[in-house]
Amino acid sequence: MSSSFNLSLGKFTIFSLAIIESIVAYNLLKSNQILDISDLRTFDIIYIVGFLLLLDFFIKTILDEFYEKITRFLFRRQMLEYTYKKKNYQNKNKEVNGITLKSNDNLPPSIKETLKNHDKLPSSIKETIDKLDELFYKDKLPHFYDLTLGFMNIFFFMVLSLLQNNLCYVMFSSIASIFFILLIIKSFIEIGNMISIEYASVFEE
Repeated sequence: MSSSFNLSLGKFTIFSLAIIESIVAYNLLKSNQILDISDLRTFDIIYIVGFLLLLDFFIKTILDEFYEKITRFLFRRQMLEYTYKKKNYQNKNKEVNGITLKSNDNLPPSIKETLKNHDKLPSSIKETIDKLDELFYKDKLPHFYDLTLGFMNIFFFMVLSLLQNNLCYVMFSSIASIFFILLIIKSFIEIGNMISIEYASVFEE
């Protein structure tokens, strides 16, 4: 698996901010605060969304730098399955100059050089992996981290709501959190299956 990942603030990150904005706007309308410009609470939407946007860009910077380590940690079991099948494929018996050999045999330099060529992956496998990488790094992984950013927005908003003891905010943010958690679990399972099944199956004969 090669890396070509670029995370942007996706639709679910923006959607989470829209949810928060709607919750705050609803609460202000309900209390007839939204048209009172002299009341600082009128600007709750700007303050909260602005803070969360700054937080999103901060987390995005961290993910852009460390996404590979984070992904390997989250999907370590699936990565191990993929690595095992790849190594097993590469270390299988090979035939060089009519002799069946193993990669760890004591070989003369000329045979070792020939064996290296046999260790290289066939072009058909490389093409399949490239296609999977395209889907993985430009669709599946950004979607997963986009959902994660969206959930974190809702989570931090819920924490702020608890600190303010605002039951309206807590109730709506809790419902939104459940929605995002379900989507994250679905995305997590899809990525795990892609690594352990689709990637690994490339090396099955």
